[in-house]
Amino acid sequence: MKSLLFDLDGTVADPLNAFASSLFYAFDEMKLPRASIEDVKKAIGPPLYETMTTVFKLPPEIHAPFLENY
Repeated sequence: MKSLLFDLDGTVADPLNAFASSLFYAFDEMKLPRASIEDVKKAIGPPLYETMTTVFKLPPEIHAPFLENY
């Protein structure tokens, strides 16, 4: 076998703590208020570009710098 793929959106493993830590770091670096843990849970699974707008309510112009910090 040359490769192994894991889907870590909560089906195989619980990524909440690691995902939340990375997001909180980005929020802190951007000097933005942190998202709630409930919003972080909603962000697991869908594309991050989508949840930055729909869940975290971040304007599109800060998506790129936010992802650089994430």
